[in-house]
Amino acid sequence: MWLAAALVGCIVHTNDPGTPGANGTIELSWTVGAAGCEAAGVADIEVQVGQQTQTFTCESGAATISAAPGRYDIDAIGLDATGAERYSGTTSVSVISEDTSSAHIVLSALPAALQVTWFFENGRLCAANGVSDISATLFDDQDFLIDELDVDCDDGQLEFADLMPGAYAAVLVAHDGSGVPLFEGDVTADLDKGDHLVVEVELFAH
Repeated sequence: MWLAAALVGCIVHTNDPGTPGANGTIELSWTVGAAGCEAAGVADIEVQVGQQTQTFTCESGAATISAAPGRYDIDAIGLDATGAERYSGTTSVSVISEDTSSAHIVLSALPAALQVTWFFENGRLCAANGVSDISATLFDDQDFLIDELDVDCDDGQLEFADLMPGAYAAVLVAHDGSGVPLFEGDVTADLDKGDHLVVEVELFAH
């Protein structure tokens, strides 16, 4: 009986072969745009490795991160002084227990987006105003046509995506079911890298 108890004790203290190894180290460096952090207006770099997210000063140019062994996708976001996302980049790295792996990320500017909603003098009811669909045209500050969208009026909104930073003008025309223009409105907006701006347009009788 004593021998059996002793053997059980030995089994309890044997190392579990499934226990993961000790963490490894990632030496991560980054480049922001063509001219670096200050020129890009990036103050901090937010880095996600697996389930952990850490933030580092952009000007430091590098960071050391501890992670369990495995293969990781590393996502980095460049934040301006207000915390707005302006740049992004991604890379991958394999982490080996008690070893150091190097990785470098190039961050490029995030595109902007402009979301447009609309309303009439008497509210937002399309059918009450005889409107079926909305045509929207987007121009840049040099009057170059950037994009055109057509949506059902009842959608209540539309979005111009993947835009370069700059000044824009959106022109909306509301049509009835036969395509006759009934209302029109416009709005201007200034977009920075990574902006997702929401604007409203009042539609007036055509």
